[in-house]
Amino acid sequence: MKVDLNTFWTQHTKYFSTSTDGEQYHLPLILGMAERDSSIDGIYQLAYMLATATWETGHFEHLDEQGSEKYLSKYQNTIGNTQTGDAQRYRGRGYVQLTGRANYKNATEKLNLENVNFETSPFLASEPEYAYPIMVRGSLEGWFTGRKLGAYVTADSSKRDYRDARNVINPGELKQENSPGVEHITLWASWFESILKSSVVENDQLPDIPLEYIVDNSTTEENIDSSLQTPTPVQQTPAPVQPPQTQPQIKQKMHYKLLRLR
Repeated sequence: MKVDLNTFWTQHTKYFSTSTDGEQYHLPLILGMAERDSSIDGIYQLAYMLATATWETGHFEHLDEQGSEKYLSKYQNTIGNTQTGDAQRYRGRGYVQLTGRANYKNATEKLNLENVNFETSPFLASEPEYAYPIMVRGSLEGWFTGRKLGAYVTADSSKRDYRDARNVINPGELKQENSPGVEHITLWASWFESILKSSVVENDQLPDIPLEYIVDNSTTEENIDSSLQTPTPVQQTPAPVQPPQTQPQIKQKMHYKLLRLR
């Protein structure tokens, strides 16, 4: 599907009121990759994934999970984290916050990319060129929980259960009363659905969205880790049912280097 970015941002502002630096970078990038991706089954699945990524990354301002070593220790001895330091090393990263040694290993095997190993180089999961296929294929193929997005959301809108689709990433939140994650994503998916319906155009009406940036693979795990000093995870205020007048700006340093294509 092809998206008119001018219309997309006009509509995005109507619902989200404002946009972060992260959104201004990552949303066009995701739309550009989705434009070339035939695996996504229509507007509704893309809307749900955009909503999920917006929530999981704090409006695309932190693609690495924030928190102290004590906070991240909750992941130790679970999700394949068996070695000392695994909880910190395999913390949440990317558009869906891939978490745990087992999931990093599984993503490596599933994508099967030459010279890319998320288990040995986990920081790569934060880079958009990998975060995108992890999000899309992982959601569609049921990597994370065994549940596939197509069981909840389809192209023909016969299934459009944005709430229970949380089973794909974090089913535990559905057991919580008034879970912020579930409430935000359900609402935002409906917003992105409306935004995309207004901005998707026929394939021959616009040129392809350019992939304006590539990731500098010289980024090292060390310089990423050194920038993660926030001791407390980002807290988000639940969105009202109606589009808000203001949206909190979450400012956090991006954790990878980017080069503009020439």
